[in-house]
Amino acid sequence: MLINKKKGVSVLIGYVLLVVFAVIIAAIVFTWLKSYVPADTLKCPDGVSVFINELTFDNSTREMNLSIRNNGRFDIAGYFIHATNSSSQELPTIDLSAYLNQNYSAIKFGNSVIIQDNNISLIGEGNLFRPGDQKSNIFDIPAAVGQIYSVRIIPTRFQEEDNKQRFASCSDAKVQQPIGAQYICVPDCSGKVCGGDGCGGSCAPGCNSSTEFCDAVGQCISNTCTPVSNPCGTMVCGTATNGTCGQVSCGTCSGGLSCNASGQCVGNCGNGAIETGETCDDGDAASGDGCSSTCQIESGWSCTGQPSQCYIVNSCPSYCTSLSYGSGFCTNSAGNCQSGGGTYESGGDPLCIGGSQADTCCCVSGSGSTFLFFDNFEGYTNNRGIPLYNEMAVNGWTIIDNTHPITDDDVYLNNTIQYQGVYSVLIQDESEIMGNISTTGYNNINFGYARRTLSLEGSERFRIYWRVGSTGTWTQLESTNSVTWQQQQWSLTGAENKSLIQIRFFLDGENTDYGLADNITITGS
Repeated sequence: MLINKKKGVSVLIGYVLLVVFAVIIAAIVFTWLKSYVPADTLKCPDGVSVFINELTFDNSTREMNLSIRNNGRFDIAGYFIHATNSSSQELPTIDLSAYLNQNYSAIKFGNSVIIQDNNISLIGEGNLFRPGDQKSNIFDIPAAVGQIYSVRIIPTRFQEEDNKQRFASCSDAKVQQPIGAQYICVPDCSGKVCGGDGCGGSCAPGCNSSTEFCDAVGQCISNTCTPVSNPCGTMVCGTATNGTCGQVSCGTCSGGLSCNASGQCVGNCGNGAIETGETCDDGDAASGDGCSSTCQIESGWSCTGQPSQCYIVNSCPSYCTSLSYGSGFCTNSAGNCQSGGGTYESGGDPLCIGGSQADTCCCVSGSGSTFLFFDNFEGYTNNRGIPLYNEMAVNGWTIIDNTHPITDDDVYLNNTIQYQGVYSVLIQDESEIMGNISTTGYNNINFGYARRTLSLEGSERFRIYWRVGSTGTWTQLESTNSVTWQQQQWSLTGAENKSLIQIRFFLDGENTDYGLADNITITGS
């Protein structure tokens, strides 16, 4: 009986393990398959169009001749080409790009065809098939493919996205034609007063030949000015400067889309104006910058104005700024905040992480205050030595390493004892950082920062100073050996409207003693 029970338990454990393995394998397969799901398709601009002038296929020589014209408004790179080999087949599925005869003004590019210009290869650097151009390409079709009944062409373009050249399929502009069929070309002079109509004709009324010429976008230009070859570039809407010949139209948007500052057709989100259903609009449709691709303020950010300016809300000072105060600091109670002239804002309390002595967010200075200096030490690409010091100098800092002036390694970025964010600045071994700020035109100067120490002994202290100019007397604001983060805020009387004030963080300690600072701000009104 006991043996049977043990056997039953073993079988049960086997089933459990089998289910667990099945779930693990399913999760792995799901993750793998997700990597094959394509991202949003890169769209081509409205106005991309091609026309098949001639399409013939000689079954005895297995040669197919394709004559294609760019009758659209934009340069294109080439095309995808697929065919049917049955009269009952509607959807072309046979890729013909592999059979291109590359001696005829085109080359293969992956599974597509790229049109060439005078045998110059510029793959990935330009769209060489221009409006009005016509090219003939020959394809040597193997016998195994069989008879060709129809061909579908999908134009392609190289387009810039995220500062990179991307290869786009213009599926909305695809054309399909049976072998030997004759189609009538429909002229298109939309927005043009001269130049080609896409079918070999000209757009009316044309230009005065004695005083004008036709530019690349079909506009008459005075022959006393100098145009550029492609004034619109990647723009598909709006206007562009055409050399010394004034402005030209790059097209208009349809379907409820609007033209943004970059000359791209976008939805209402991305036009820089906050409209119904939007909480921000920073002029683009990208996420990760505070205003999402659907024009909603992203978590941890605050956005103001039109176009929206967005900044991270990760501290009491930045939370107060999002509420239109000048700055803020963490203190130990609402009463102390209010008695000091501040305003208690409970929504910022979760951002005060300095313990019971700094768990209350106090906003100060009211509206109208301006950040004259801010550093949370998150934007640097180096974390130590001369490379870091050179970066910090751009932000107004001078670093003085009193112990190792040659190696310069006693001031660096620390990512293990943070206040907010990833980094704080760490100072050790009799070294210091000194900030240089102009308050010209501003009054009510306030100096805020978070600070703490580590391993100080006896009389060793982390000392913070300020002074007017570069030769004035230093005023010590505090001398601390506190081992917890605390946010400090000081009103700098006498710092108003000065071409230079300096702030100083000095660690009076030894090699294994540390002072740390973060979220350093100077505000004025």
